[in-house]
Amino acid sequence: MLSESQGLARRGHDVKLLCPPDSRICAEAPAWQVEAVALPIAAKRLAGVKALAGWFRRNHSDVVSTHSSTDAWLSALALAALGRPFPMVRTRHISAPVPRNPLSRWLYTRATARIVTAGESLRKELIERNGFPAARIESVPTGVDAERFRPGDKLAARNALHLPPSKTLIGIVATLRSWKGHRFLVEAVAGLPEAVGLVIVGDGPQREPLQKLVREAGLGKEFCSQATSTTSCRGCRRSTSSRCRRTPTRVCPRRLYRRCSSGCPASRRTSAASPSSRRTRSPRSSSLPRMSPHCAPHCKGYC
Repeated sequence: MLSESQGLARRGHDVKLLCPPDSRICAEAPAWQVEAVALPIAAKRLAGVKALAGWFRRNHSDVVSTHSSTDAWLSALALAALGRPFPMVRTRHISAPVPRNPLSRWLYTRATARIVTAGESLRKELIERNGFPAARIESVPTGVDAERFRPGDKLAARNALHLPPSKTLIGIVATLRSWKGHRFLVEAVAGLPEAVGLVIVGDGPQREPLQKLVREAGLGKEFCSQATSTTSCRGCRRSTSSRCRRTPTRVCPRRLYRRCSSGCPASRRTSAASPSSRRTRSPRSSSLPRMSPHCAPHCKGYC
């Protein structure tokens, strides 16, 4: 979202990023030269609707772009209370099914002027499963900045992150949530030879349980956890021998594109990919099953 905002600003648009004050995106916005406006919109609460309505009343916009369920509902209700002074666009990045009920239909057809999906498969699902008008839904596949995500010196990247220079490293960059599947990767790597190490870049609610799992699995020094940052993410892409991705609801896996652009082999869930991503097989990619016993052979294939 930050790169999208930065790109729009560079094209001459006046972009304001409305976000919760304690969110990571709010903290990182200045580094991207994006103006962030802190509002209490982290949850679906009346306070968030009032805050947005007040801001919309004081600041006229040409369009409001929403990217999640919470900000879409808060913005839709705030704009409705003001008589819809300007349109709202709803962007869908995930394949989790949209509920087929009157409220969701109101959000996507009445409160929203246009729907943008991050892949053709999701656009098709909204049309066929939910019955939303096809003429109001646009598919915009996720892109990648090839100048920013490109191959680099693996040894230098490992030295910068204090990673072992000679190990085969399997890495993952993702928020530490249960449905991201870190547990299966930890269990799979624990069964591989000692020459294989695991690098996890990220933070989140599953940090402590994962650290406990790593200790129980006996990975010890083969495990390295890094806080999520631009430097550590880029370093992980360049320093690892392979990277895994398991986000079952992502339709267009931008991280897969970034890994391929960075020259890093990648494993992913086939069911999460769009048709365009399945054609992106360079330098090497494979389907990563959910269960640990089936995951290990795929990881071993990159060793």
